[in-house]
Amino acid sequence: MRFRDFVPEQIDGKWYRGNRYESFEAAVAAAGDWVKEEHVTPLQIETVVLPNIHAPGESGTTDASLGTVSGWSSWYQFLRVWY
Repeated sequence: MRFRDFVPEQIDGKWYRGNRYESFEAAVAAAGDWVKEEHVTPLQIETVVLPNIHAPGESGTTDASLGTVSGWSSWYQFLRVWY
């Protein structure tokens, strides 16, 4: 069994405005395109929400341990396709 994550991509980032990301719908569309192009059969599709996946020192969606700080955490939604 394998999985692939579809995370909304960062499209803009300014220190005074914060980072902006693609919509969740863009990640869903990317997953649909990948399934069609690669001819995979999804076993399950999940919406996953994790904190701080883009923080320095974190390994993104596959990090086994993600830390949070009270009052300072950003939560990110992405799509995981098991196949």
